[in-house]
Amino acid sequence: MRAACARLIMFVCLLVPPLAWAQSLSGPESIEYHARLNRTLISNTDSGTILARAANGTLSLFSSAPNSPYGIELLAGTLFVLDSGHVKGYDIDTAAAVMDLPIAGANFLNGVTSNGVDTLYISDFNATTIRSINVSNLAAPIADAPISTGSSTPNGLAYDRAGNRLLIATWGSNAKILGLNLTIGATPAPLINTALNNIDGITLDCHGAIVVAAWSGCASGGCLRRFDPPFNLSSTAHVMVDGLSNPADIDYDWVSADIAVPQSGNNTVSFHSSGCEPVGFLLLASRNVQVLRHGSNPPCRLHATDAIAKFRCESSMPKKAHRSIGNIANAITRPTCSHSPSSCRMRSSRPCSATSSSAHRSLPAKAANKASLYATTTPT
Repeated sequence: MRAACARLIMFVCLLVPPLAWAQSLSGPESIEYHARLNRTLISNTDSGTILARAANGTLSLFSSAPNSPYGIELLAGTLFVLDSGHVKGYDIDTAAAVMDLPIAGANFLNGVTSNGVDTLYISDFNATTIRSINVSNLAAPIADAPISTGSSTPNGLAYDRAGNRLLIATWGSNAKILGLNLTIGATPAPLINTALNNIDGITLDCHGAIVVAAWSGCASGGCLRRFDPPFNLSSTAHVMVDGLSNPADIDYDWVSADIAVPQSGNNTVSFHSSGCEPVGFLLLASRNVQVLRHGSNPPCRLHATDAIAKFRCESSMPKKAHRSIGNIANAITRPTCSHSPSSCRMRSSRPCSATSSSAHRSLPAKAANKASLYATTTPT
């Protein structure tokens, strides 16, 4: 009887796919918000998995293909993963592998970010270098030569579009935040000296403030600290959260305006207010259209019956609020729209039309009114 029960249990297990098994965090390292499905993706270095966390906290398996995933970055429908000396890409909807680039001379690939269009930036913790990788063609990605960070050990990365630079969190005592101007021949230089130890994660909030996650040098345990612009070597560290357990690679969730924190020390993730205003997000799934609204009175309200659902607007949607709202912002010129194709015009280009292509054009860097609406038929 006992043997028969055991066989029955084994049979049931074979019938139930791994996606349906209960999931748990195991060495959560990096977290990435996915707005279209209102979920966060979390890399787990100990279990070699990437989990998807729903808004209600439920965990499901996104992929078990990686060996030891560290930094993750969502760009143009692909989740890029740093995994054992490789930069791998997985389709965000199917989790199918779409890219696998071994990095020559890689030692410990750790942090990753992107310019929101076509380029990844990755840190090699042990080799103390930064690399850029053009991923516009997933079949033939191009990795540039590494750039040394000198005596500083690079960890988390954040892309600062307004400053055309990379922000680099560093490991060690009295850890620095470095800035790397993204012009040819530039080298990393100290941007902020901190009294924090072992800065792991770094991100920018809606105001362009730098938020970092440090393992120690805090009032208690690990912590989040904010540095407001304009930055200098002695910028003040504003207290956000203390008592975290080895906070790792953080992300700014621009819809809720929370800072998402994987805590590798106790296998949890937590979400902490940034003080920014949340951004309304609407997905018209049947028409594959996204609408971003900032504030309670957007300049143009779109409904499910709008003809704009058939448009293809000539711009790409970056993943962070400080880009889509602060730097892209204000896609609609008129204060109201009559919900027709001719009434909604892009501020920097011609009207969206049914025949125009998705050409990834950028909208203006500044906007007079940050209450903005942005629509695209190519959501990430």
